[in-house]
Amino acid sequence: MAKYELEWIDKDAEEGPLFKIGPKDIYYRERKGERVVRLAAKESPNLDYLTPAVEAFHELAEHWGAPIVFIIDPDVKKPPAAQFLFEWSRAAWQNRSVDQSFMLMHNPITQVLGRFVCRMFCAGDMPFEAILGQKALDERLDALDTAVGREGFTVEPLSTALATKRRFGEGVFGQLIARALRRART
Repeated sequence: MAKYELEWIDKDAEEGPLFKIGPKDIYYRERKGERVVRLAAKESPNLDYLTPAVEAFHELAEHWGAPIVFIIDPDVKKPPAAQFLFEWSRAAWQNRSVDQSFMLMHNPITQVLGRFVCRMFCAGDMPFEAILGQKALDERLDALDTAVGREGFTVEPLSTALATKRRFGEGVFGQLIARALRRART
């Protein structure tokens, strides 16, 4: 049995637990009837966590008929592995299951760290923002359309094929170097 398996709790929960990955991470519907999913992270996921995470978001977005707004409240002592975060954000953006992500931070120091992580270790296309405090997060969520059941919404076919060897600039470390080179040129 794999360490990280997807276990559905209740896809139709109006609020509360939706699914679980691994022995500790439970994903919750943050707001009643809305497409906001939150994780108070307990695990420090590696690439073994990738397939169940991509599948869960894909299946949930398809079920709700709308892309997910994802909030991660990370355990800063055990943050997600850089390669996992990059691969998950790339796959979830490309299959259209997630259209916005937030990393909830609780003090200015961890917010700076969160901003660094979001810029350096997330796929470049997905909007992923480190935000300071619940009040600021609520204000951002209030400004978004978080309704489910969008007319005409579809997710792209699920592909969890993992190709960790890419051309320069396509993987997590290549992207870091490419970003540094772009900044150095400007």
